[in-house]
Amino acid sequence: MSVLEMTDEERTAYFKALSEKAEGYMLALGRFVSIFSKVEATLQTSLWKLAGVPEPTAQAVFSGLRVDACIQFIGRIADAQKWEKRRKDELRYVFSQLGMINKLRNNILHYGATMERHEDVWVVSNKTFVHIPEKIQEIRITPTLLNNATADLVKIESHLIVMTWGDEMSEIPRAAFAEILKTAWLYKPPPRDQPSRKTRTPRQKRSHRQAASRE
Repeated sequence: MSVLEMTDEERTAYFKALSEKAEGYMLALGRFVSIFSKVEATLQTSLWKLAGVPEPTAQAVFSGLRVDACIQFIGRIADAQKWEKRRKDELRYVFSQLGMINKLRNNILHYGATMERHEDVWVVSNKTFVHIPEKIQEIRITPTLLNNATADLVKIESHLIVMTWGDEMSEIPRAAFAEILKTAWLYKPPPRDQPSRKTRTPRQKRSHRQAASRE
């Protein structure tokens, strides 16, 4: 049944349900974006500390760095300072998850999201911005997926704090962070949908004999 075919009562109930679903998504998105910005700030200050560059020189040198650039710089610092394997493994463990969540954040903020009509699912698509149909991609996200990514961001920030300032912490805050570090990752990237392509039947190659006979 379309919206136009509904009675006034049915239409009111329908739009109320849509509004409630949208509210849940907006709350989850707001939490996600807010915590992500906090992790970005922690990542920046971790870079300054690990690089040994004090303020305000750090702000001048590293101004405007995005998440990907910070990850690359910290990885190079780890190599230059010859971090032990355990510490490097933790770094890869954290940055691998942060990289996936960063892609999610960029897709949502750059392309926007549209709610599917009958489901509590939001579709993020690059369709408006690509000129080749084969490059169109879509992902479907839910409030639960965003909440899982937010929980992982809290864990990521905890790892960054302990890796950077852990030696300066007293026993009580270290114990509190240790509980967070034990938790498992919750966010898993949603599958990307691509438009179906029509299969073309391969052309049969003509043999030289066939071509010669026709001539």
